[in-house]
This record gives sequence, C-alpha cells and structure tokens, in this order.
Amino acid sequence: MDYKFKQYEIETKKEIEETKIITLSDLNWDTKLTKYKMDDLIVRINDILPKYVFILGNVATYNHLQDKDFQKHLSYFFELLSCITKTYMVFGKRDYEMEQNEKKQYTSIESLIDFYKSQKVTFLNNSFSEESDLNIIGLNLNPSNHYSTIEKKQEIQNLITRIEHLIDNNKLNVLLTHSDISTLKSEKELLSYFDLIFTKSFSPISSPSFFKRKRIKRDNFEESPNFIIENKGIHPKEEMDLIKIKKI
Repeated sequence: MDYKFKQYEIETKKEIEETKIITLSDLNWDTKLTKYKMDDLIVRINDILPKYVFILGNVATYNHLQDKDFQKHLSYFFELLSCITKTYMVFGKRDYEMEQNEKKQYTSIESLIDFYKSQKVTFLNNSFSEESDLNIIGLNLNPSNHYSTIEKKQEIQNLITRIEHLIDNNKLNVLLTHSDISTLKSEKELLSYFDLIFTKSFSPISSPSFFKRKRIKRDNFEESPNFIIENKGIHPKEEMDLIKIKKI
C-alpha cells in the first residue's frame, strides 16, 4: 500500500514550536483488514513522527466492531500509534450509523466511545482538550434524520459556551469535525474562535482542500485567520494530510 501525504505549511503568530500534524478520515476498515495494511500505515506515520494525529471519523464500517478478531486488529493498530504520537478523534456518519444499520446488529455510540478511549485515543465529543501548544476542540453533529436542526444548533451553542474562555490565551485554537464546512458556514460565532479548522470534505471536485477564510470580527476578539483544511478521506487515493505549523 502506497500511502501518500498532501502537505500544507501554516505560519502563525501564536506561541507554538514547529509542529507536524497528520489528519486522516474514512479509513472504512472492515473484517478484511490485515495487519500488513495497518503496518504500512503505521510505518508511513512513523516516518513523519507527527506530534499529533487527528482522525476525523469513520475508522470502521458499520457493525464490524462487534467482531472480536477485528477488534484485536484495531487494538493492535492503536497500540502502535500510541507509541508514536498522541491521537485525537471525532465521529463521522458511519460511526453513528452503527446504531441503525440494516442488519439490526447495533453498536451503541457509548460503547464505541468506550472502545476508542481504551485504545489511548482522546475522543472529543463536543468537548475540548488543552495541550501545551494547542486547544483542540471536537464537534460531533449526529447526521441522523431523528436529530433535528434545532438540536444541532443547541449542541453548537453549548460548545461555544464551553470554549469561550479559551480565546484569551496564546495557543492555537483548533477545531476537529467530520461535518462539511458548508453546513457550518452560517455559524460565524463558532468559526470565529478558531485559527485552524480540520473538516471532512464532501465535495471533492469543487471544494478546495485548503483555503484562508476572510477574517471574522467579533467583540473582544480582534481577528481569526480561520485556516481550513478539508480532508478528502483516505480512499481511494490512500492519501493523508500533513500539516506543518511554525511561528513567524
């Protein structure tokens, strides 16, 4: 397997040492997964030695986490990954679909979260984690039709309330989400908090992979560059994003 990296370089005035981050999404691994395939991915990540790996959802497909052998394979992967770097994760559409797949073999969201947490993965469920150089915030919006627009708006507002205190420091504020940026474009208050946004791209042809948004003004917050990197998913090109950040 020839995994490749699409590289981006970002300069910031924030207090941060030169940092490398790898983002990936939509591995969509199933029971055909082999250790060879995982080893190859681990070797490529180890070549880079990133400080962080951000997983933007959809590691496995549907109910396959109920397969004990498959769980062992995933545990093997995350054990190796934890020896290289610190991993953060949010959920994608397929993760939520595990609760409602057509075979009626359900895997609850709570059990999924517990599984990934047991693999030394920091799962951010509309919550944040403070690192020495980054504030990392994870936004999860359930795509189910049973989850209304009003409920999604409330989740976003609740998240804003939790992160308001983060903007007064010198760290880089980072958002991780599987939600398409077009679904968040009206959430100017939310987006204004972040220097760097990692999201899944659902428009691989027309949507740019990397762009700098127009600065957003808000009270008590001078400006937000809002660099946005849209991850295309690891299939079919076996490609990940490699971001290099440095202070200017």
